[in-house]
Amino acid sequence: AELVSEGEAGAEAATVLEQLTGSRLLVVSDDSAEIAHEALIREWPRLRGWLAEDREELRTVRQLATAARSWEEAGCHEDDLYRGPRLVAAAELAGEERQLSRVEREFLDASRETQDRELSSARRRTRRLRALLAVVAAALVVALVAGSFALIQRGSARRTATVAQAGRLAAQSREVAAQYPDLG
Repeated sequence: AELVSEGEAGAEAATVLEQLTGSRLLVVSDDSAEIAHEALIREWPRLRGWLAEDREELRTVRQLATAARSWEEAGCHEDDLYRGPRLVAAAELAGEERQLSRVEREFLDASRETQDRELSSARRRTRRLRALLAVVAAALVVALVAGSFALIQRGSARRTATVAQAGRLAAQSREVAAQYPDLG
């Protein structure tokens, strides 16, 4: 199913599979196609080179196919979708004109949509946190200004109280000085 996809490329792949099977280079069963002999890989340098060049890509394709099948079999849950570097690698692979099955395309599309939704949600949360931080910073500045003003007013009130106390004592002293000069 992975090799023979929908469309023109799928028909070409089916033709190639038939020719390779007819030449006994491949063994094809209901759901798989395998190289008939290990000797083909060992003795065919060009095939060995192709396999070596595409090993990482083949691994990514295999992982994508497995993940897509698992995702579909599990009921298409968001938790099973690709995110981050795995999604980037799979998307690059899909962008290279590679034929993907319907399930793999749906899996990648759902992964992209989910990641985009999560990123936009994270951006909204970040904006809200920044706004909240700005409000808290403004409140802190207002509190510092109000505290400084209160300290200044307290110092002024103490000086005024001291001056008033001194005036009251001076007035009492003048009153008492008339009758009791020693006490005044």
